[in-house]
Amino acid sequence: MTGLVLAILLIALPAGFGLWHLAGGVAAVWRRHAAETAVTGLRLRVIWRDDPAPDLFRLWLVGWPFLLPRFSAGQHVVVSVPLPDGRLAKRAYSLAAWHRFPLWYCLAIRKGTDASAVLHRSARPLTRWPVSAPRGHFTDPDPRAPLLLVAGGIGVTPFRALVMQRAAQPWAAPVTLHQTARTVPELLWRAALTQLSARYCGFRYIPRATATQARLTAADILARTGPETHVMICAGDSLTSVLSHDLLAAGLPAARLHVEAFSLALPPEDLGITITMGSHSFRPGRIGSLLEALERGSIAPDSECRTGECSLCSVEILQGRVRDIATGHPVTGRVLACSVIPETDITLRHLA
Repeated sequence: MTGLVLAILLIALPAGFGLWHLAGGVAAVWRRHAAETAVTGLRLRVIWRDDPAPDLFRLWLVGWPFLLPRFSAGQHVVVSVPLPDGRLAKRAYSLAAWHRFPLWYCLAIRKGTDASAVLHRSARPLTRWPVSAPRGHFTDPDPRAPLLLVAGGIGVTPFRALVMQRAAQPWAAPVTLHQTARTVPELLWRAALTQLSARYCGFRYIPRATATQARLTAADILARTGPETHVMICAGDSLTSVLSHDLLAAGLPAARLHVEAFSLALPPEDLGITITMGSHSFRPGRIGSLLEALERGSIAPDSECRTGECSLCSVEILQGRVRDIATGHPVTGRVLACSVIPETDITLRHLA
């Protein structure tokens, strides 16, 4: 009997030691790959696509090695898209699903214009696209506190991932999702979210189609918030502005209100202005932000988020007046091109 135990130990100990070293080597390779990916990005292949509505489409992306960089629910990736005029546009899209060890990324995208329109036409199965590592700060503020989510239209995308992440954490506090869209077919992920609410007792799902139901109000939200509840909003400018104002006016602490904008741009309008950078002057026509104007003139700085988060589109105003889109206040000097709109002819320069 003693001999048998010794024999087993002589076999098991070297095998265990070898497996331990193998696991350490794999982990080291994966850490190195993740560090390189953070710098160089990924080239991911579309493995599946569907179009749940005429102007909405979803992409499932895979890469090599199969295990993709991990991320926090609510983060986004930046996709580099070549435009027909030769420019390379970079657009941020929220990750629509969360897995502890992701084998694929899922994106939900509204057709829109420029980069999103190109993806709508060209992102077919087996095509490859440059994609950044996941990034962003619109994540779960406190998993142990109740969470109320407000999604408008495509804004449900990061919240589906947040709900999946909380469902995988047995100790996480309950979460409620208000989803609003004009029609029932536009309630993206409705069937999947309904099924998830049936399986996960900590999740309450409240869809609303405004074509047949009243619009969502701050009163609807406050009816389900307690003193520790965090509120996160991802919706269009109008709904976000109204709900944020009313919630703060009703006493919701600003520290517990978290907002993600689709874009800070205003509805396009011809302001009759001239923009000058160096020796290049042009009239941009209909624009909703300074960044859109610079893109029309083919002199735009790099940009990703278009919501004032990434700070890549910094420029310096040398002459003329611009105002902050979010606050309406005039600003001078260094500004984010996505966050301001010109009021007069302006002269500016790029910032490195």
